[in-house]
Order: sequence, then C-alpha cells, then structure tokens
Amino acid sequence: RDSTDQFTTFGGRGSVKMLDNKVEVGASYVQEGKLGKDDKITGLDAKLNLTESIELKTEVAKSRNQLATSSAYKAEVRHLGKTVNGSAYVRQIGKAFGLGQVTGSEDATRKYGAQSDVNVTEKVKLQLDTFRQMNLNTKAKRDSASAQAVYTAEKGSIRGGVRGTRDITGAAANQTSKLLTAGATANITDRLSARVDREQSIGKGN
Repeated sequence: RDSTDQFTTFGGRGSVKMLDNKVEVGASYVQEGKLGKDDKITGLDAKLNLTESIELKTEVAKSRNQLATSSAYKAEVRHLGKTVNGSAYVRQIGKAFGLGQVTGSEDATRKYGAQSDVNVTEKVKLQLDTFRQMNLNTKAKRDSASAQAVYTAEKGSIRGGVRGTRDITGAAANQTSKLLTAGATANITDRLSARVDREQSIGKGN
C-alpha cells in the first residue's frame, strides 16, 4: 500500500491439477484501488494435455474499471515437437478491458491465426505466421501473413523473409502492402548484443 496516494494493489492465482496432471484449472484475481475507486480483474483458465506434444489452453476474464465493465477470452492449441512447433488461437478483448495493460491497437478486437517454427537443420529455422484481426467497433479487418528464415550461429544470427498485409476498412479502398524483411544480430558478449533490421516495400499499396 502506498500511503502517499492511497493506492492499493493485490491479487493472486490458485490452481489444481487432476487426472495424472493432464488437466490444470486455475482462478485469478487482481484488484487496484485509489481514492475509494476499486478496479479489478477476475479470471478462469484451464490447460489440457491432449497428448505428450499437444496441449489446449483456454482463458476467460472479466474486468471492471472506471471506464467500463468488460471481458476477454482466449483459446489456443499448441504442438511442441522436435521438428515443428506451432499453435492456432482465437482471442477477443472487449472495449476498455483490463487495468491499463491493453494497448490501443488491441482494444475491442477479435483475432485468430496460426504460427509455426520449423527446424530445417540445427542452425536454420523457418518461421511462419498468419492472422486476421477485426475491430469490434468499426468492423475494420487486417489480414497478415509472413514467412522468415533464420540462420543462427555462435556469434549471432541473420534472417530474411516476406510479409504481406491487407487492411479492409469498408468505407474506403482496401490497403495492401508487401515487404521484404531482413536483419542480423551480433553477440558481442554473453550479455550484450547488437541488432539491425530492415524492411523494403516490393509493391504498391492499393
């Protein structure tokens, strides 16, 4: 508790495992209060190990703050393998959800997509990502897909790929972009590294 501005934050999470630890169910609570006005989030989550390499995770939450009472949810299936790691997900964040941790671009949105890492060799990885995000207020949509190859060595890594994005607003013409991406990371010491990234348009947006 901060006696200067009378601001209090507390919370916690509890969980229970069952069925030989294949299922975990949890509940969480966070409350912030200032000058007699309490904001809070309550949530439930569950994780189910379908197989040794596939798990299902779900989360639902409800928040109350000075702006609104809102809710959010997320469901995700993950696969963890020696060669391929991937996930598919859907999540929705209501308007003014949370205690200030949601960015403006994520507020009042629904998003679903998939991503995957493919280990081509010990040093080469292919990263794939695609999603659609919709603004629940304006109904505007954004579609995105990207592919990137990463080569990792002891002294650092280099990467290159492509990314395409299409914005569908309804009121105006759709906007599209196609980019080449490239970057490199150099490991200077065990704790210090330098990174550079570059994006180059390869087509006109329309």
